[in-house]
Amino acid sequence: MARRPTPTKLKEARGTLRKDRAPKNPVKTDLGKPTIKTPSFLKAKGKHMYERAVGHLHSMGLLSTMDDTALELLAMAYQEWNEAEMRLRKEGRVYETESSNGARVLKAHPAAAQSADAWRRIRLMLIEFGLTPASRSKIELPENRVLDIDDIIEM
Repeated sequence: MARRPTPTKLKEARGTLRKDRAPKNPVKTDLGKPTIKTPSFLKAKGKHMYERAVGHLHSMGLLSTMDDTALELLAMAYQEWNEAEMRLRKEGRVYETESSNGARVLKAHPAAAQSADAWRRIRLMLIEFGLTPASRSKIELPENRVLDIDDIIEM
């Protein structure tokens, strides 16, 4: 499996961008400002994750106006993970059933697989955005980056 390319903005922040390997005519993206407006289809936990991710990305100077769909996917996966975990806390991670020969068998709750899948998707999206400790350790903020008062108020 081939490695996925690292976004140019992340390479710039890490200081690893090489002009000879950079695209000749890169796609220009507008840096976004954090907004309170979250997708209406998200529930409370998903909205909370969306708002947190927007705030973190903006403070790192990595938020683009084109990131909305990827942020929605992150928030949806987080919402799904939270719902599966709440169900597992209530019903337990295993359940008891009977095999065809009458023996007692313990099986994993179906929500455990849903939780694991959602967790995998969350982790991958956090890495995509540079929001994990390992991926963030490779990023440096541009020197003299100062948030203006509007940025601080909106966060």
